Amino acid sequence: MSQRFVATTMVMSDPSILSRSLEDELLLYNPATDGVVTLDPIGSLLWRLLAKPVSVEQLVADLVERFGVDAATVATDIMPLLQALHDAGLIESEGNRISADNAPLP
Repeated sequence: MSQRFVATTMVMSDPSILSRSLEDELLLYNPATDGVVTLDPIGSLLWRLLAKPVSVEQLVADLVERFGVDAATVATDIMPLLQALHDAGLIESEGNRISADNAPLP
């Protein structure tokens, strides 16, 4: 199921996903699908930023501040990863299970 991410879309990691660090990678296990995804160091950082509801715009701003690159480059680079994480059932997005039960939206 494809999700269109825009600056104001709220996203967060699905709390049921299990993770394990392995050297400089992060393994994510989705018990609902029995699927495993491996993230590189940048993907691992993005995963940590998704621990609570955050807008795509704020994710981009956090990464711009951390790496000193322009927002357009960051947005272009993270959108495919957000889409892949969403398609694998690893993240939740506004209108797709994020609710007050998970964490309050700003």
